[in-house]
Amino acid sequence: MRWEISDFLSMSAIIISILPYLTKFLKRAKIDVFMFGDTYLHYDSYGSYMRSNFYIQSTKDDITINEITMNVIKQNSESSLQMTWGDMLPIDSKFVDMESKKKRAHPVKVSNRSIEPFSIEFHTDYGSDHNKSINNYRQKARTDDKEFNDIVKSKFFWKTGTYNAEGDVRYNKKRHCKFEFSFNVIEYDEQLLLSNIPDILNHSGHYREARVNNICNSLPMKIDGQIPLIKKLYKIFTLK
Repeated sequence: MRWEISDFLSMSAIIISILPYLTKFLKRAKIDVFMFGDTYLHYDSYGSYMRSNFYIQSTKDDITINEITMNVIKQNSESSLQMTWGDMLPIDSKFVDMESKKKRAHPVKVSNRSIEPFSIEFHTDYGSDHNKSINNYRQKARTDDKEFNDIVKSKFFWKTGTYNAEGDVRYNKKRHCKFEFSFNVIEYDEQLLLSNIPDILNHSGHYREARVNNICNSLPMKIDGQIPLIKKLYKIFTLK
């Protein structure tokens, strides 16, 4: 079978016509993460945990966020706190009672080229068990009992110092997107959170939180692909 020039031209035209679709099929979905606002540190009957805000952008196709984990490491120390997303909160200043607006973390879809804001409360694996232990002990011990106090204080993590946070967004079941940021805990923050101990012992439920500024190694945090929408948001938030 002889190939004429017209045959090659026809074949080339077919290849060129399907190339964009083939490229789109082969290219995997990617996401970008952009931190915004502050991080809130908590300490109550569930132990130590935190809440952070960030945007997630899909750079290609719709994606599903399956899970977000956070590992916080205290600098110059072997102390670390591993957490996974526990609750989602609305990002709206009009909501006063945030507790009533909480939702359990669940897989979330992010549309192609959209930017979705997230406010995530990250919990430890031991939180629920620790809360049960405190509730059980509270029923049979006085609040000035030394052992009871030691149990409550055993899960305090937010001591004065600098912390590095390593986040991991798992999406489309097996894909991962990692990001990093850091923050400082000053003595005032530590003492503010420790002041929750009497409320934990008495089960009053009026707990204080420490608000700390995020320090990002590079903003916006480029994880995969280009991030034109994120760059625009970054300029707006930083007034640059």
